[in-house]
Amino acid sequence: MVGDMSRERLLQALAGAVTSAGDTPAALSRQLHEAILRHGSETPDNLACCASLRIGEKDGVAGPMLSGCGEMLQDVAWSLEEMPLPDTIRQAHPELTEDEWSSFTRLVTLIFTSLTTKSGKSK
Repeated sequence: MVGDMSRERLLQALAGAVTSAGDTPAALSRQLHEAILRHGSETPDNLACCASLRIGEKDGVAGPMLSGCGEMLQDVAWSLEEMPLPDTIRQAHPELTEDEWSSFTRLVTLIFTSLTTKSGKSK
């Protein structure tokens, strides 16, 4: 079970991506990566996650984004909302309904949009 302290540090790092006005995106990314690894340990999956995530800015929005393609996580989440319940998830959770899937994807979008802020910059 994950400790309360590591969970708290992860939540602080995520909130800091929006509220830490004095820190650089690189510093915020480093804090996020450290918190992810403290919370979930240094497994290959978690290391790959850190390698693919950073805090950055795009089109006047700052927050968590994918390093390679530069997409904001909130934008990916919005696209996820458009997807019907995937077969692999339906097989793993046969009791899950389309309405429940929609509720889940909506919450994911709300979580990621809460982790972004207007940056005052745009491309």
